Amino acid sequence: MHPRIAELTAYLDRTRAALEETVAGLAPDAAARRPAADAWSPAEIVDHLARVERSITRLLSKLLARGAEEGIGREDSDASVVGRLDRFRLSDAQFRRIESPERLRPTPAAELGPALGALREARAELRRLLGAADGMALGRLTAPHPVVGELDFYEWVLFVGQHEERHRRQIAAAAAGAPPA
Repeated sequence: MHPRIAELTAYLDRTRAALEETVAGLAPDAAARRPAADAWSPAEIVDHLARVERSITRLLSKLLARGAEEGIGREDSDASVVGRLDRFRLSDAQFRRIESPERLRPTPAAELGPALGALREARAELRRLLGAADGMALGRLTAPHPVVGELDFYEWVLFVGQHEERHRRQIAAAAAGAPPA
């Protein structure tokens, strides 16, 4: 496995483990409780995460197909990619709230069990795609993000993990009774 894919996979594994640990202790009523009228419940957040990860995986699949058609070649660098989005502080509570498009909004009154199942399926698909992309020059494949601008393949994968961490923090705060960020 190319070092960059290994690094991204390890990063995604860490963020997912943290999310799984955060939601593991939630009682069903806590998972369904919205911390504010205009906020999502923890279960709805997990449903949203699954929708976003599936959507990004579809985008990455299209980028990878385009790259294969164009013959992008092999990756010639093994420099770390994990810090590439740090400048945006995406996982921080201070990052501005973004209104999700309708297709990425959670099912109202989503249930935690099915939402977690969908999220795990989305991750399995992303991991399969990363396996197929292993060794390709993925930094040459780009697509615009509606808020932060142009991201390459690696950065889109990082976005998945940072987005998940931001919402994990919201879930933890909601479970602790803190107001939503």
